[in-house]
Amino acid sequence: MGKVATGICIGLTVLFGLWLVGGVFHLFGSILGLFAGLVGLIFKLLFSKAFWFFAIVGGIVYWVTSSKQESSPSPLAHDHDHKVADLEKRLDRLNRMI
Repeated sequence: MGKVATGICIGLTVLFGLWLVGGVFHLFGSILGLFAGLVGLIFKLLFSKAFWFFAIVGGIVYWVTSSKQESSPSPLAHDHDHKVADLEKRLDRLNRMI
C-alpha cells in the first residue's frame, strides 16, 4: 500500500507541476498577445489618415489657444479689478457709517 500511495503522490505532484507550468506559459502568452495587439493598434493609428487629421487639428487648436492667452490679458480682468476696488470703497464707507 505504501508504493501505491507514493505513486499517487508522485503522479499528482507531476500533474500539479505541469498545470503550474502550463498556467505560467498561458499567462506569458496572454501578456505577449496583449502586447502584440497594442503594437498592432499603434501601427494602425499611425497609418490612419483620420488620426493624423485630428492630431494636426488638435495641435493647431492648442497652439492658437495657448499663444492667445499669453499675448494679452483679458479686458474683463481689468474690469473685474475695477469693480472689486469700487466694492471695497463702498464697504469701507459703510463701515465708517456704522
